[in-house]
Amino acid sequence: MTYRLEFLMRVLRAGFHFLSADMDTVWLSNPFNYISYDTSITIQGQTHKQTKMSGGFIIIHATSKGLKLWQDVIKCQNQNLVDLREQQHLQRKRPTSDFTEQECINNRLNTTEMNLLDPYLFPDGRSFFDLHRPQSRGIVPVVIHGNWLVGLEAKIKRLQSWNLLASTGSSCDPLENGIPYSLSKRSNPVRIRIRILAYNRLQSLQRLLESLQAANYLNDSVALDISVDRPSSEAGSSEKKRWKQVMEYVGDGETHPSKFKWSHGPLSIIVHKKHVGLLGQWTVSTDHQDVQLFLEDDVVVSPHFYIFLKQAIDFYYINESNYDSRMFGLSMQHQHTVLGQRTGFSVRSIEKELNETGAPRFFKYQLVGTWGAVFFPEHWRAFLEWITTIKIENIEEGCTPGGLLSTQWWVSRHLAGRMWTHWFIRFVYERGWYSLYTNFPNREALIVCYRESGLNFNVTRGPMNPIVEHLQSNVHLNFTKHLPVFDYHFSLIDQPALLSIRHNLWHRHYFINQCRIIEENHKVAPKLIKPKSNTPTHIKGVENKTRIIRSIHNPLLEEVTLPPSSDCFKWFLLFELIFVFPVVLLIVLGACVINRKKHTSRRKPFSR
Repeated sequence: MTYRLEFLMRVLRAGFHFLSADMDTVWLSNPFNYISYDTSITIQGQTHKQTKMSGGFIIIHATSKGLKLWQDVIKCQNQNLVDLREQQHLQRKRPTSDFTEQECINNRLNTTEMNLLDPYLFPDGRSFFDLHRPQSRGIVPVVIHGNWLVGLEAKIKRLQSWNLLASTGSSCDPLENGIPYSLSKRSNPVRIRIRILAYNRLQSLQRLLESLQAANYLNDSVALDISVDRPSSEAGSSEKKRWKQVMEYVGDGETHPSKFKWSHGPLSIIVHKKHVGLLGQWTVSTDHQDVQLFLEDDVVVSPHFYIFLKQAIDFYYINESNYDSRMFGLSMQHQHTVLGQRTGFSVRSIEKELNETGAPRFFKYQLVGTWGAVFFPEHWRAFLEWITTIKIENIEEGCTPGGLLSTQWWVSRHLAGRMWTHWFIRFVYERGWYSLYTNFPNREALIVCYRESGLNFNVTRGPMNPIVEHLQSNVHLNFTKHLPVFDYHFSLIDQPALLSIRHNLWHRHYFINQCRIIEENHKVAPKLIKPKSNTPTHIKGVENKTRIIRSIHNPLLEEVTLPPSSDCFKWFLLFELIFVFPVVLLIVLGACVINRKKHTSRRKPFSR
């Protein structure tokens, strides 16, 4: 112990700041992005028991105050070793834990400038493994300290149960690395296929088809599939009438020819035999190996979308030197939604974060952009194979951890079979994958959603963004290999490989599934449990909307209250009538008797 302290002292004297961490810490991100570089702060460290500092993760600045502080710690620890040898702790009736380096540090914090690191970003073993405080607030820790547990074997066993131990041998087990490059083994060239998902919005579909027809395809042959869903048995006459209008226009692919003529390649009309919803339309299995562009019928495409798409695929998918095994495809919309929200933290702004990283034209983000989603065939096939193993009707299967808004979407829509994106979000979350996004000037996009009235919007809102009218090679086609990667919370990720182990932080064995709790308390239609308006929150600056979202994942938040059942409430009233009311009555009567005696005793001297 003294050797380590003396070595760190030599580091400070050489003019270097140091970060000292115990071997039982788990690093999930770069801690230097979260500590202060203010040299007026002498020491920083992990919070221990709310007001103390843990000696297992500390940062000391190489200043005169830092040198003096560390020299005092060394002297204190040397004296501790003397006292322990002389068994002074027995004479003073103090535990041996009072004679440690950590106590020496904490005894000197009142006399120096110090900074306790965020306890949710740098949790100790009890906070993370036992109380689940960071996870319950949708916060991904930076460094987890494996303390609050005695013995090396016990700590290894705990890490293994959470799947956070890479190996116990001399080498580490490899992390999820996406899908390896395999185009060199293919004999067929890479083709692009456009797949339109339609139902009963004829005008929207015609607008999309007109924009596709007018685009520049560089004389390539591009296959177009139009998938049309059927009305459900509960559909009204008006809904069925609008569906028939769509069918009259596109045809059925067999007896009734299509009125729409596709002049850029083969056209296929796919009419489902029964109502499958968006989930069924998106996840229908195909046997081809094409790169697929999915378009719902309320979007339009830029005349230049295919030029961009083809060059992006050549650069990021076909070119092996630029291939990223974790990138599942492209999202051709302008992204505006941050899926992950965290209790006690403001929602990140995509534009602000991109500006702070140099305003790149392209970036990688975990969320799939459904307004123009492009999937590489190997990654999409992996998703289709995965979803066949999922019990889609089970609400528990759909909950995603980490404070993601997708759980709110799932709880509110799963009974109607409306969701498909939630399954892909969870699939990507478990693997640590991401998509390519654009960041063009003026929020321009190559594919723009008109936000038509339907499953996702109650009323038509019009185009979301301006569309790219004029293609500029130095702006729209200036691809680069090394791009910033952002997680669901839109936090910049230094090591994308670590994204693949994040789902272990919300290990199902240790968490009560809040989706199931919400469903059981809302038999008619699942919805979010609203906190009482007069309930104080222990985290300042958190809006009610954010707290409601957190209630799905967080059994620990004080502001979440479950509505009592009517039977329990009746028993509660009966208990009050039988026990509480008589006690209160006796107290009141006793107070009246005492007060009467006082008045009587005061009147006696004047009775003469």
